[in-house]
Amino acid sequence: MRNFMMNWTRTIAAIPLTLAGLAAVGCADRPLVTYVPEHGTDSRSADDVEVLLDRQPEKPFTVTGEFFAHTASSERSIALIKQRAMAVGLDGIYYIDCDSTFHGECSAKGYVYRDDEAVALASATRSTH
Repeated sequence: MRNFMMNWTRTIAAIPLTLAGLAAVGCADRPLVTYVPEHGTDSRSADDVEVLLDRQPEKPFTVTGEFFAHTASSERSIALIKQRAMAVGLDGIYYIDCDSTFHGECSAKGYVYRDDEAVALASATRSTH
């Protein structure tokens, strides 16, 4: 009975270490990029997607959703966010925020430029109703 209790105690004590190890391995080798879209468009090329680290777009735009990425580095997270923005057809990403405590954990807002004529027409239509 004594050997059983000693083995059981060691087994129970090893569970938290095993779970922590599995969690660390799972997070380290799989980059995660999440996008919460509000609008969708056709895909774009890398040259067509702007990356504005510390400023808003200069032309009228509409925020289409928010990206969240977690990889081994902030640079890699931003590159993956840009890649995802290309795939969903956005004009760019801005308001990029990478956590300084947890390297590689970044968020950004996706946007598309507004067509001023379409905006004016929509505004005129709303004001007549």
